Amino acid sequence: MNKWSGYEVILKALSPIHLGYKKMGVVDLTRRYIPGKNLWGAATAVKATMNMDTYDPNKYLSEGKYIRDNFRFSCFYPYDLQRQSVVIPTYQYNCLEYLYARGNDLFSAYEFESQYISSYASTSINGELGSAREHTLHEIEHLVSGLSFKGYVFYKTSLQDTLVCDLINKLTTQGLGGDRSRGFGRVRVVEINKLPTEGNLFNLSGFGMWKWQFDSKDEELCFHLEMGEKDRVLALLPIVFDKSQNTNFQYMMNFIGDIEPIVGREWSATGAGQKFSEVIYTITPGSVFQLKELALNSSKRLKMNAYGYVNMII
Repeated sequence: MNKWSGYEVILKALSPIHLGYKKMGVVDLTRRYIPGKNLWGAATAVKATMNMDTYDPNKYLSEGKYIRDNFRFSCFYPYDLQRQSVVIPTYQYNCLEYLYARGNDLFSAYEFESQYISSYASTSINGELGSAREHTLHEIEHLVSGLSFKGYVFYKTSLQDTLVCDLINKLTTQGLGGDRSRGFGRVRVVEINKLPTEGNLFNLSGFGMWKWQFDSKDEELCFHLEMGEKDRVLALLPIVFDKSQNTNFQYMMNFIGDIEPIVGREWSATGAGQKFSEVIYTITPGSVFQLKELALNSSKRLKMNAYGYVNMII
């Protein structure tokens, strides 16, 4: 019996989208994709405000747990409508490039940024002098308006399809990312397509990379790595280092990519952003590695959580 169902979802940005990454001088950089946790946050806000007459922070906590227990959100990558392919970061030749998941076409980070990234600069004004106030210049990098994104929303089969589709469509009422008070982060749903019970995540076929096959029969939503022509795995989702699950570099070799510590602000009983999440360390999407022989003889499964991170099960 199937435990999970899923939808392939295509979004279109109606305004610039800023997804906080890190700071470089006065510039707030953006991620090149929408992390799954941003979708979880938007879904939590939608569910919490459906039946809220007066503001209640505890409602966000309970609905956030409901979404974590019943939904899984992948990253949403820029989607080229003409090629019918997502654009995924990858380290192929010791530097960051971008790959069309369907095919073998690579293009440089510079080309990606020239097409999909822009920025917005602003400063405070000194009213007395009629000039810029010192030390207030800042610039916000963002993904451009009009860009499409594709990703996946998985959910437990005990939920009704109509309820899930309604929740996905109502994501348009919530902004994604930062600076929403300035009009950033508005999206609309372009397509929602039901997934088969098994399939290849993002239809990856380029460069002979291992495919991430999802299986809806697993109690916990997992992806099974299927060997490709080349003995290399491309991280399509952030992979968490978890020593309790024996996930670390002793099972990997020829690693090219980034390791990123992730920490964020979360809801608590005192309101939004009043609690810091526990630090986790992840292999970032786009990183490439090979598995050692010990791992090759294992189940090679990746268990997904609600925020779009996966734990490797060796």
